[in-house]
Amino acid sequence: VALKNLGKKAKHLGRKVASPVTKGVRSWAIKRTEKRIAEAGVDISALSEEELEILVCEEEEKLKNAIQKYGMGAVMFALVGSP
Repeated sequence: VALKNLGKKAKHLGRKVASPVTKGVRSWAIKRTEKRIAEAGVDISALSEEELEILVCEEEEKLKNAIQKYGMGAVMFALVGSP
């Protein structure tokens, strides 16, 4: 697993999750990260907590960009409809 922009992503470590929307995005990002790791054939236990946090933050950024691009309604629909 390549860790890009460690300094940029590290600023997210230890932050508090506030709103239900943020919690939903984080939860969805965690699920997507687990899927990404499994598809890459990487053993999740081989990754440090910091590496996992960086990967989750990358997914959160992708989701936030989707919210900005497609609008909150479409993303909320996807969150509610996600497994």
